[in-house]
Formats: sequence, C-alpha cells, structure tokens
Amino acid sequence: MVETKINCLACQATTYSPTRDSLVKNQPNSHVEERNAKQETYKFLRHYRATPHTATGKTSAEPLFNRNYTVLLAELQIPVHNPKVRQQNAQAEGKQKACKDSKINVKHHIIQVNDKVLLLQRQSKTKSRYDPAPFKVVKVQGTQITATHGD
Repeated sequence: MVETKINCLACQATTYSPTRDSLVKNQPNSHVEERNAKQETYKFLRHYRATPHTATGKTSAEPLFNRNYTVLLAELQIPVHNPKVRQQNAQAEGKQKACKDSKINVKHHIIQVNDKVLLLQRQSKTKSRYDPAPFKVVKVQGTQITATHGD
C-alpha cells in the first residue's frame, strides 16, 4: 500500500514569479549590449535582495545572510524581530488572501475520506491526463489530501 499526498486542484493557483520572469527578460539584453550575463545576473540578484519586501518591510538579504547589502537604494532601518513588522506582514497577507479568494475559480473542495479520486499526471501522447487507477482518500487536512493506491 503506497500513500500519496496530493493537493486539491480547485485550490491551486498558477505560480507567478516576478523575480524569475524579470531575470529571464533581462538575460537577452545583456548579450545584445555585450555585457557579461553572469555579472548581470549577480547584479540583478544583489539589487533584488536589497529591495525591501512590501509585506514585511525587510530586505531578502537580511534573513538570508543576516545582514543588509550596501547598494544605491534607500535603506530602511528596522529591528529584525519586531512585532509591528509581523503584524504588517499579516495584514498584507490577509489582503492578498482576500483578493485571491474573491476570484471566480476559487472554491472549497468537497473531497472526503473514503472517496475515490483520480490523480493528475503529466500528459503525453501515450498517457492520459489522469492516472487510470483511482486512489482512495485516507486523510483530508485542509487542501492536503492523503490517498492510497488501490482498495
């Protein structure tokens, strides 16, 4: 008996990474302008990590490297463990959650224990979109669903 953890398909959102997308967009420009692509990537990451996050007000470098980068950006001096920052982050996340939950395609799943579900698999010319053998749901915890293969 093999247990598999799957996420509810109705609750998943598409992944959008502004960092990755802008990094990919800037990569061809460095080649056209005859600059070293590796140096441009490091420069981009340095500036990205030195920019304060909108929700927390902290830079990415602070928790990663336990220090701030020195770049030509306005720096914000806030203590690392500040309850005000946590509260501001919780409010920002609440706004983001409310915005995401107000979308039309977001809904709660109705999957319960002992239901049979089909698992989404990578589709190809020889494989269908779903695994033909149904899974039996063993445990449901929020959007995380644990299912077993077989009876």
